[in-house]
Amino acid sequence: RKIYCFSILKEKNYPLIKDSSDRDIPLKDSIGGREYNAILRKNLIQIRDEFLPDLVIYVAGADVYEKDKLGGLSLTMEDLKERDRVIKEEFIDFKIPVGVVLAGGYAMDIKDTVEIHASTAIAFLND
Repeated sequence: RKIYCFSILKEKNYPLIKDSSDRDIPLKDSIGGREYNAILRKNLIQIRDEFLPDLVIYVAGADVYEKDKLGGLSLTMEDLKERDRVIKEEFIDFKIPVGVVLAGGYAMDIKDTVEIHASTAIAFLND
């Protein structure tokens, strides 16, 4: 079986020149959660239906948080919880297992980064 890489990230961010994946979605600065999650869901449905994965590895980056020092996007804590729900609905609900890797996160208050990672871990704990 082939590996399929999907990347959704801020267009103008480190590194300046990014490696290409199978599907790259560059986002404009300060995009909010509603738009982010809509774009995410649309692409995940297409990937799920076209690629039919046996396993998904979800790199749950916390740097999309609105108070992150480096991320440059504007997702709230609730938007991040919705992002986790989107992943679960589009894969776990279709009996496709998801492995979660916690990543990134440079919030001004470290407690926010810890809360984001803990929330993601809890969301997937029972699945």
